[in-house]
Amino acid sequence: KAYAYARRRQFEQSEKEYKKALEENPKDTDTRARYATMLVEQRHLDDADKEINEAQLLDAKNPAVIVVAGDALAARGDFKGALSRYEEAMQLAPNAYQPYLHAGRAAVELKDLGRAKGFVDTAGQLRPNVAEVLAMQAIVGKASDPKQASRTMQQAIDQAPEEPSYPYELGVIYASMGAPVEAIDAFKKAVGLSPDFADAYYQLAKVQRDLVRPREAKESLDSAVRIDPKRADAWLEIADLLSQQGEDDEALKAYEKALRADPKNATSVCNMGQTLVERMGADEKNLKRGVEVLEKCVALAPKHPTAWKHLGNAYRQAGAKKKKDAVRAYKAHVAANPDDPEINVLIRDWIKELGG
Repeated sequence: KAYAYARRRQFEQSEKEYKKALEENPKDTDTRARYATMLVEQRHLDDADKEINEAQLLDAKNPAVIVVAGDALAARGDFKGALSRYEEAMQLAPNAYQPYLHAGRAAVELKDLGRAKGFVDTAGQLRPNVAEVLAMQAIVGKASDPKQASRTMQQAIDQAPEEPSYPYELGVIYASMGAPVEAIDAFKKAVGLSPDFADAYYQLAKVQRDLVRPREAKESLDSAVRIDPKRADAWLEIADLLSQQGEDDEALKAYEKALRADPKNATSVCNMGQTLVERMGADEKNLKRGVEVLEKCVALAPKHPTAWKHLGNAYRQAGAKKKKDAVRAYKAHVAANPDDPEINVLIRDWIKELGG
């Protein structure tokens, strides 16, 4: 029952059922692994780690536990580490097709498409014409033959019409093909099947932005952050939309929410700092806050293409007391971005002017 709720992305009901099942049988590692999988899907990674660690203490050789441990690594961007765990699961359960599917996705993220195809082909040999396998075959094939990938994904949808992740993936394929209308239809089908599908709302918004439909994009992004308030990428898109529309105060609020959701997200930090300095820097309070945020930005992304320059501008604007800081920032920009045409036109002159 818990698994069925999770497949429909009804996570609140699913969590209640999983907790109930684990209270009745706390040593059920398969149930704990599925619960952890649901938590990873929601990006509740610290909670997932707790469940994974508990399951590993109970049965360190359970392939399902090892696979979800790989999923947690993949969710943090460690696809090499994830692939290692999936291969460990393959050795323990060579006839189980799921580790090969997860490995295929990790290999796609590592841009090792030949290896990805090998993993997915093996899964297809173990379980031919299964919707889950067809879907992964489409994901692996979309880079080389997106039209065929879309047809294969449609086969998966036909086999499992209640599964929301398949129209979502079809939308991703259509978007990559430059077919935005079809992509929108697919993403809308996904959220129709699963109204709490934050990823689908986010991808829908990106396509709507590409079609210059800012109002619709904002509505989709609002849905994404309503479902997952800690979704930094969606808050960042909202901030960018609002900034483009000249709503700087509201954009700053969205940047702040992006920072709270992910304090080490360099894109959020840098965009917020640049907005404060370049668009709102006439207010001394905003300028000071912008400098603080940009210093965090360059600490996170030392080779950012514009942050050092904006930081130099802010320090130069702050007056004589900040000359040394302005020179430091401009010199860092020159070192990090030697191909910037403004270096020879403006920045070297500013460095000389400031005594650098």
